[in-house]
Amino acid sequence: MNGQDEWETNLDKEMIALKAKVDYLENEIKEMEFLAPKPFITSEQIGQIGKFLLGAIVLIGIFWR
Repeated sequence: MNGQDEWETNLDKEMIALKAKVDYLENEIKEMEFLAPKPFITSEQIGQIGKFLLGAIVLIGIFWR
């Protein structure tokens, strides 16, 4: 069973190393997301501006008569 125990120990060490690499990469991604430039105008704001302009055009059309 000594060979089996050694194999499991090596496997555990590899799993720990992979977990450390995953944690490191997750932290790098979080840092990149934090440092990424934020959009000046979001898509929600563009939608709100579009609705406002459409409403203004409709009101101008109604009162133009």
